[in-house]
Amino acid sequence: MSTGKTNLTSTQFSAKKLLGKAHTSNLKGDVNESIPSSVSIVSDGVFAEEIPNDPSSQMYVRSSASVGGPQTVEKIFLDVVSISDTIYDANVSGGGGDEASTSGPHGYYLKLPSNYQVTSSNPSKGTGNYLNGKRIYDSRGGLQLVPPFVSNASPNKYFLKLYKGDPTNPVNEITSGDNIDWQVDYYSGVVFIQDYNSSTVPVSASAYLYVGKFLNEKISSGTNLTIKEEGSNLTTVANSINFVGAHVTASTSGNDVTVTVNAGAGIANIVSDTTPQLGGNLDVNGNDIVSVSNGNIELDPHGSGKVIFKGNATKGAGQFVLNCENNSHGITIKGPPHSAGASYTLVLPNNDGDAGQFLKTDGSGNTSWDSSVSYGRTAVTGDITSSVSDRILGVSATASLQITLPAASTFSSGQHFIIKDEAGNANSNIITVSASTGDRIDGQGTINLESPYAAVNLYSNGTNKFFIY
Repeated sequence: MSTGKTNLTSTQFSAKKLLGKAHTSNLKGDVNESIPSSVSIVSDGVFAEEIPNDPSSQMYVRSSASVGGPQTVEKIFLDVVSISDTIYDANVSGGGGDEASTSGPHGYYLKLPSNYQVTSSNPSKGTGNYLNGKRIYDSRGGLQLVPPFVSNASPNKYFLKLYKGDPTNPVNEITSGDNIDWQVDYYSGVVFIQDYNSSTVPVSASAYLYVGKFLNEKISSGTNLTIKEEGSNLTTVANSINFVGAHVTASTSGNDVTVTVNAGAGIANIVSDTTPQLGGNLDVNGNDIVSVSNGNIELDPHGSGKVIFKGNATKGAGQFVLNCENNSHGITIKGPPHSAGASYTLVLPNNDGDAGQFLKTDGSGNTSWDSSVSYGRTAVTGDITSSVSDRILGVSATASLQITLPAASTFSSGQHFIIKDEAGNANSNIITVSASTGDRIDGQGTINLESPYAAVNLYSNGTNKFFIY
């Protein structure tokens, strides 16, 4: 009855595998094995973008290997959870311990914290494997911690750190002086503790998570990938090459075969696309849209299209802000609220006007510069209802007449106007000034001008009254 593999078998198998050889006999050394072997990997678990040698030490901040390069690593906290079937006493026979210990879990798995999607700067958070509480090993390589061998910086920041309490408090870090002898598998996110100590149980960790593109994504969205035999020609001429995929082509030249996997799904650099189109909303992720070399940024909708600043329930009507040069102050230009039902166009004047002039509108959306308020004269020869825009009502009556005023509420508060007997015959042709229903003129519904060349100056309170002044 088998009692399991011996240490010799396990060691031989592992060592030969790492050296690229298949294990066929415990009596053969690696140099005597003739059958090659290797480790199988899938493209969706292979790092495809450069990793920075000395990343940022700030939590949840992404780093790139070069200025302007892709941000491929993010320093994060992880939860550490014990694995129930790894509980034993390392001091017993076969336990492998070398320190005083008690029975307890020796295996632990790492997972993303419950607040990862809130604290992370990763633009892919909330999608794929980048989810709150996601276990590293359960992602099958989709979540990987960056191992220390990628960096030669001193100190090397990629070494994972374990904590027995709040990871933001340095006193909780588990160091070499704690004598629990642990190691971590950066691919699977599994921690092994050789010597369990109930006073030094890890509950959290900090490490760098790879957040760049994996090989399969890089191939499908990058520039063309050319595959060829390096160093020597193929021994036979290829007559045909069949691949599954619409963007794979092959060509031959003598004994050379070139297989090109074309990036049919995208491009590596947007500069290469002269007619780019978005497939969804563009999220600037807290960044700016900028230009270089004092270049302009132009917005040019097609045809009769317009640049629209949308509103929403939070900020209200559409608006834009003009900041000061330090971007610490700004003025906001904002549209009317929904309740106003406003839809109009304001056309600016052709020039910047002269000193002291003001901007006025003609009531149809056209604006111009002016120096003073216009006081046009309206001639009155019979009964009329005056207009809010009337400033001077000059009366030349041949018989008594009545001037009915618009509602006081249609005037601006303080807006004033004049009624004048220009014919000088108000003593015989009485001029009656009548307020609209409900309005009053110095407390009266009507007033009369009954003397030659009489005049009256009136102003409105903007609500329901006119006053003589």
